[in-house]
Amino acid sequence: MTLLLAAALTGLALSGDLFNLYVFYELAAVASYGLVAGSGSSPAYLAAFRYLLISALGSVFGLIGIALIYFNTGTLNLAHLATLGDQLANPQGLAAFAMLVIGFGVKAELFPVNGWVPEVYGAAGRRVAALLAGLASKLAVLAIVRVLVLVFPHEEARQLLLILGLLGVITGELAAYQARDVTRMLAWSSVGQLGVVFIAFSLPGKIGLIAGVTVAMHHLVIKSALFLLAERWGGAIERLRGAANGSRLGGALFVLFALSLLGLPPLPGFWSKFLVVGGLADAGSVTHLAAMAAILAATVIEGAYLMRVVAILYKPTEGAEPPPAQRPGNLFAVGVLAVVLVAAAAMIDPLWQGLSTAAAGAERNTYVETVFDGQGVPHR
Repeated sequence: MTLLLAAALTGLALSGDLFNLYVFYELAAVASYGLVAGSGSSPAYLAAFRYLLISALGSVFGLIGIALIYFNTGTLNLAHLATLGDQLANPQGLAAFAMLVIGFGVKAELFPVNGWVPEVYGAAGRRVAALLAGLASKLAVLAIVRVLVLVFPHEEARQLLLILGLLGVITGELAAYQARDVTRMLAWSSVGQLGVVFIAFSLPGKIGLIAGVTVAMHHLVIKSALFLLAERWGGAIERLRGAANGSRLGGALFVLFALSLLGLPPLPGFWSKFLVVGGLADAGSVTHLAAMAAILAATVIEGAYLMRVVAILYKPTEGAEPPPAQRPGNLFAVGVLAVVLVAAAAMIDPLWQGLSTAAAGAERNTYVETVFDGQGVPHR
């Protein structure tokens, strides 16, 4: 199932055709169902079945969106669609984009089709949760962003993505604050962080691509590591009193990732949030300023529930119930991700140059010229 998921996500990243994107998305979904149910427990079976129902509904919406695009343009090739100008800049085109956002947004944890997240991540193995939250959701985001940049570079489409991302930030962070279980807290936090990713990609121009990729890559490293740590410390937060005393390395790694998630300089989380907040301030519209305020407020909420966990992990255990025995967890993998995080903090300037180059190559005109090079297709 893991190999099938990797193959499907690779196809999702490389495909240049909307229908092929849909096919690879479905293959990734099938692999996800098997991975979630793989633990063999009744909650896992139930969570996988509910996830299947929600994903199937999203797939129907996505297929309707693809059909609307085909009926309007007669093609599903992304490069060809990018040459059609404003042919989809109409209510029917916007409806098609909304359908695609809902369809691909299920796996991308986009509001309002992300209610499956805490149940699935809680029932699945923590390594599966790390894989789905860290990698699979980012590739689903990539599919939406490619459609946005190449096919719907219209202000209305960006506003829709901005509003859905804003709602995702608010609902995800508030739910994470209310959670009393480590895995559910991380699951809802992931929803909030994916909302920030969508807000970043809604910014126009190259800065939106750079900010979106930066936030998404940071989230990939952070959430994968935190879910792997949750494999050691899963369960009720209140029962983790003094757990860091039994694994000082694990406690230190949790603090490191939490601080980067909050955006403490000079960790990469600071630069990713700085790019998004700065881009929103430059945009200056009411919705952009509302999104900026929501991100800043969400950071305060994040600090409240993450520092609450840190305080409990380091509480003295005298006279209290001892923490549960730590499950075997792969601290080596978490340590590798910590090295990646620290190395990224030390290499901000080279990373910025690389992201700028990549964003320039991902722009609409460059993509069209690259795909049509030497094929005799006229450029527009």
